[in-house]
Amino acid sequence: MTKSYSSESRSFSTVLSLLSWRIFGQPLFSLLPTPLFYCRVLLLRLYGATVASSVKIYPSVTIWLPRNLVICKGVGIGENVYLYNKSVITICSYSVISRETFICTASHDFHSPHFTLVSSPVKISSYCWICARASILPGVRVARGSVIALGCILTHSTKTWSVYAGNPGRLISNRSRLA
Repeated sequence: MTKSYSSESRSFSTVLSLLSWRIFGQPLFSLLPTPLFYCRVLLLRLYGATVASSVKIYPSVTIWLPRNLVICKGVGIGENVYLYNKSVITICSYSVISRETFICTASHDFHSPHFTLVSSPVKISSYCWICARASILPGVRVARGSVIALGCILTHSTKTWSVYAGNPGRLISNRSRLA
């Protein structure tokens, strides 16, 4: 599932997109008052993100590259969330990403003498809750209905309708299937 970060991802269009986002997009995104969720959605779409109109995303959220972002209907993303999306981050319907969460799609291969950059997508399925200050690492798939507890560092994919906590994240409980 993990792939090497190729030179193609450093293409001129990627560099131009990043530069434009950093200089114009992210500052404007951050300046829009909190209630203007729809304006932030429109701005993300302008920069290539696939975002449903009902998404609530706060102005203090940091997004590395909007075009690598897919957010479905009914999602809420809280304050100071960092989406480091060198690969695609997908957040499915009716999930909540609480404040100060870190979702990461890239790291370095510590077996490589040059610490080669590797990247793998992250998917958060429907009806999930990623609690405050949790971290989701590259390649993780958070299964439908999962809860990732406060401060959990999730290094592997989860089972449906379950609760994970700790470092590294471990299954601590199952949930009722509400949806």
